Amino acid sequence: MSPCARVDALEGQTVEFKASFAQQDDGIQTLVGFANSRGGSLYFGVKDDGTVLGADVGTNTLEQLAASIRDHTYPSLPAYVDERKYGEHRVVSVEVETDVPPVVGAYLYARYAIRGAEMVDASALQAFRRVGRVTQKEDFMRMRARLPSDPRIRLAGVYVDEREGDGIILISGKAWIEEGSGSAHRLTFYGEPPETSCDRYVNDLPYPEVRYAGQMGSAHSVRELVTQVDFTLITSLTRENLPPAVQLHAAYMDDQGLEWDSSRLVELTTEENRLRLRDRGQFRRRIVRLPAKETG
Repeated sequence: MSPCARVDALEGQTVEFKASFAQQDDGIQTLVGFANSRGGSLYFGVKDDGTVLGADVGTNTLEQLAASIRDHTYPSLPAYVDERKYGEHRVVSVEVETDVPPVVGAYLYARYAIRGAEMVDASALQAFRRVGRVTQKEDFMRMRARLPSDPRIRLAGVYVDEREGDGIILISGKAWIEEGSGSAHRLTFYGEPPETSCDRYVNDLPYPEVRYAGQMGSAHSVRELVTQVDFTLITSLTRENLPPAVQLHAAYMDDQGLEWDSSRLVELTTEENRLRLRDRGQFRRRIVRLPAKETG
């Protein structure tokens, strides 16, 4: 009996083996991890110890695999798909280089195939990084380097009140853009869990505000850059249906077409028949939707 063929490599930082195409999803996650690290090669039809089993390669196998990699990555991951012979066995190899895509800042794995011209929900995407022999899940926002175009909106100065007459609870606060931040567009506010309406919509932040002042009997305009806005949420809450906490949100878009969300968690309680609010200090800023993927 002839000895089993083996791949002249070991699994590690830049090499991964998959026994069959049944592990394709895991394989694409590994390719994303390679691209976000030092690049690497993935082999279908090889055992973990390097022994060649062979892959079931049909007429369109390579094309179908390339399409699946394209559809299940954001942005589409450039990959070189090839077939290799090891004795009587056929193995499919996929190679990717290390890369940092512009704007997004990392390659992401998509649970569903991304096609069409719709914006992409970031909650359906997962970042990976290759660490030794392990493809490790990562927080996309921690991996991604900050860009000058990123809007750095913060929420603070939150307080709570009741509207006279009907007991409806109002939650107010301030949103401001940090110095050196990119611009925020279509800025709106909302709360969870209560249904809310808001008294404020801001098209751009920062934005120029024109003030009129009298000087020696004549009026003239002064244009200043406004970097902070106040907002008030009119909630569906009353003391009878008061939740233990409310998540406040500011939703906005940047110059690159990415949609963002800044949020802060606050607790609502009643003490000595007075409504009180405690800031939990849990502020978070994330990308929530990305522009439609170029699939051409």
